[in-house]
Parts: sequence; structure tokens; C-alpha cells
Amino acid sequence: MRRPAEDIVAVLVAAGLGVAGQTVFSGQPTDIAEAPPIEVFVFSSGGVQMPYMGSGDSLKSPRLRAQVRSRTYLAGELHANEIAALIDGHPSPGYAGWRADLPIPMPKDGLGRFRWSIPILVQYTE
Repeated sequence: MRRPAEDIVAVLVAAGLGVAGQTVFSGQPTDIAEAPPIEVFVFSSGGVQMPYMGSGDSLKSPRLRAQVRSRTYLAGELHANEIAALIDGHPSPGYAGWRADLPIPMPKDGLGRFRWSIPILVQYTE
């Protein structure tokens, strides 16, 4: 069974965009006051399973989100754009493709941190 969120976290860590379990996480954001200056959370946000035309396989198309949180606007915006650029079209073994939209600015969280949401579509067949 594929674990797209964990696979994306591994790609972000390999590219130097964070440290797994310290600044990059697989799962929903949590509110911790002592958080690092920039954090990234990758989690499932639903998706539709479509029949794959031309074969008996189903094309799986789960949707995910990467949420970037930052204490400063410019650093967070730059980090969110780097993540979207890396993920969009990234060649990933076992996947038909990854697509990422441009980061969407979100309201600040309860602790005043800036946030961006990056919609991600992954595709694979089983």
C-alpha cells in the first residue's frame, strides 16, 4: 500500500527542505508554541478513485495538502514556493505523477504564524 504523504515528506527531506519529525511532518498540523521557525505538514485531504481507461486497473488519485507555517512572511512564502516547485511533476518511482498547485495564503494561526496551503494530486495504479 502506498503512503503518498510519507513519500512526499521523504522527497522534501532529501531535497534539504526540512528534517523529518522536527520540521517536516506527515499528518495534520498541531499547535505547539515552541515550534521551529518554519514547519511543513503533509496530509490527506480526500480524493476520487477514477477508472483507468484502457485497462482493468483503477487510477488512484488521492489529494493531499502541504501546509507551511512560518514566523515570518517572506521566509514562509519562499519555502512554500520551493516545495510546490519541487513536488510539481517530480519523477517518483511507483507513481504516475505528482502535481502541486501554487501555494495559497491562509489566515494566521492562533499563535500568529503565517500559513500557506499547497494542494497536491498524486496518481498511481493498482
